[in-house]
Amino acid sequence: MEERMSDPLERGLVYKGEAGVAWELRLAETQEPTGAETEKNERLLRVLSLFDEQGPERAEEEVEAVPELIRLETKLDLILELLFELVSTNEDKLRRVSIQLGAYGMEWEQDGLPPDIEDPVWVALRLDRRLPQPIRLPARVLVVQSKGSGHLVRVAFEHQRGELLELLEKFIFRQHRRQIAKMRANQQPRRP
Repeated sequence: MEERMSDPLERGLVYKGEAGVAWELRLAETQEPTGAETEKNERLLRVLSLFDEQGPERAEEEVEAVPELIRLETKLDLILELLFELVSTNEDKLRRVSIQLGAYGMEWEQDGLPPDIEDPVWVALRLDRRLPQPIRLPARVLVVQSKGSGHLVRVAFEHQRGELLELLEKFIFRQHRRQIAKMRANQQPRRP
């Protein structure tokens, strides 16, 4: 109980950016995620890490196959884009908003009716346009504040453990590292 009351965004790194977000109330019979939901979330986070991986150094004889691999990768990227377009037309409820994401919770800007404090919710979160589906995490609402014409909603994730927690931490670390590199690049004076 004490862990839920602490601020989940003060534990570990926090990614600040934009993502597609939606929420819905958790019913009593769906308080915990099923094994299939957890596996789907883990699979989607693993796919995200694959997008970021660089290929290994290639031997000289393998270099000849590189153009063919590049063509194949381009085709796969196109298929993913088309799949995203197809899925996104059927998923109007995910709205792209500013978020702060930690491994133990998140905060987002909510237009319209927000959840109530202490509500158990499912948070659907599309972390990357290339993913065909959002991850779906169980959470409890900690804070709801008025902000302009909407609300700021902060939740603590529940039932986070094992590989799912580790994969989420790795995703946040990679995004945090990218943000730092981008800030440093913007601070570097440009050479003529």
